[in-house]
Amino acid sequence: MDSNLEMNLLRFFNGVNRNVNELMWSEVFHDSINGCKWLSKDEFSINPGRSAVGYNYFYVVFRILNEVQPKSILELGPGQSSKLIAQYIKTRKNLKDYIHLMVEHNETFVKILENNFQLSSASRMNLINLERIRFEVNGGGGIL
Repeated sequence: MDSNLEMNLLRFFNGVNRNVNELMWSEVFHDSINGCKWLSKDEFSINPGRSAVGYNYFYVVFRILNEVQPKSILELGPGQSSKLIAQYIKTRKNLKDYIHLMVEHNETFVKILENNFQLSSASRMNLINLERIRFEVNGGGGIL
């Protein structure tokens, strides 16, 4: 078989596999939230797949929120998952006992989030500056 054709087929089937996996996790997530009192499908929408996280991540975060019911949540790099966490926080009885701290380095992204997300009064967005550092591991280096 031509190696170029083989590589193209491999890429194609890997893409199909990723899509099927995302669809499977979508079903798992939606089945899990069915009947959840604090997460109504009518009041909540997410767009995974076009963001940094997928349905498998949303499923894990939902399970943590629903079962552990944390009162303090630190989120590094807010985005679609912020909607899920904010919805959880908004439905708590003693809102003053909860905090959702989001940390982001991109000022433009912070403005987009603040203008497009309806966060609870317990949610706080912190803009921080990144510091680039040089490092060396086993003789090779890079910038973080």
